[in-house]
Amino acid sequence: MADLGTVGRVVTGAVALAGGYVAGTVRDAQGAPARRRLGLYHRGRLSYSNSAYSDATSGAYQIACHVTDDQAEHVVVCLDDGAAPVQNDLILGRVTGV
Repeated sequence: MADLGTVGRVVTGAVALAGGYVAGTVRDAQGAPARRRLGLYHRGRLSYSNSAYSDATSGAYQIACHVTDDQAEHVVVCLDDGAAPVQNDLILGRVTGV
């Protein structure tokens, strides 16, 4: 299954941004960069925020999100590609956009 790598970072103190992003790298079970669909959800409201695909060559992704303060935590969901063997989707929680 894919590895979400490092996404986002914890922001200390209040911030007021018109927008932000969550970024990272997706790798497959063998450690190679992988193309996967990722979804971003606002953790407090459990509402959909945005989605993106990771780059097939580098595995890198960046998902735009609205950042209002340091309490705006998100959840990143990485969907498996469905190729054999089928793996569970990955969820990375408590991600703060930058």
